[in-house]
Parts: sequence; structure tokens; C-alpha cells
Amino acid sequence: MPVIYVTMTRFIALLLSLLLIAAGIDTAAFGGERSVAPWRAQLAQKNPRGGKAVRPFRRAPPEHDKARDSMKRGLIKSFGDIRRIVQRRFGGKVIDADLDRSGTPFIYNVRVLTDKGTVVAVRVNAQNGRILGSRGRR
Repeated sequence: MPVIYVTMTRFIALLLSLLLIAAGIDTAAFGGERSVAPWRAQLAQKNPRGGKAVRPFRRAPPEHDKARDSMKRGLIKSFGDIRRIVQRRFGGKVIDADLDRSGTPFIYNVRVLTDKGTVVAVRVNAQNGRILGSRGRR
């Protein structure tokens, strides 16, 4: 019985905190862990052109910017091109990919879930799309 009481008490406290946040009341005043005031203040900032408040713009991580710039300059192929090359060769579905820019040439590390249900790790030259190697059963 005491375990259920503690669990229900925590659930009710969480529910009450969520209701206070939704109502715009600062939960820090009631001993809450975080204050909602900072993000509300950001939302209250006016749009530079006037008008409604806007949510602050979140920039992509710097590595995304660098990869996009490299693609625009023609140093690497786009991920869409690489995905098509890998799917043509291995079939299945691309489930993960990242761009390794630590060496020359840049390498796409792509994980593919094959039609047979196995995962294959594929290394692809990012500049020309040539498949450098693979691990796993096709």
C-alpha cells in the first residue's frame, strides 16, 4: 500500500506541475525544479518586422553546415545520391548514415537494413560515390 501511495503522489505532483506550466505559472515559485519563465520571455520577443512573437531560431550543428557547404562546392555528393547508390547495390533501407571528414577523401558510413533482415555497414567515397567496402551479410 505505501508504494502505491508514493507513486500516486508523484503522479499527482507531476500532473499539477504540467497544469501550472500550461497555465503559464512559474513552477519555481512552488519549489519546482525549473522555471518556464526564460522560454516564455523568448517567445514574448517581438518579430523584427513587428507582429506576433516568434520562437527563437535554432541553428543546425556546425558539422551540418560544413557538410552542406562541402556539397555546394562540389567536394562531396549529396546524401540523396549516396543513398540511391547504396540502395541500388544492396537493396533494403538505409537506417543510419554519417559523414566522416577526418581524412581524405571524405567517407560516408552508411548502415543498411537489407531485405533479408540483416544490417550491412557500407563505406562510400563521398566525392565520387564509389563503394569502398562493406561489412555484414547481404
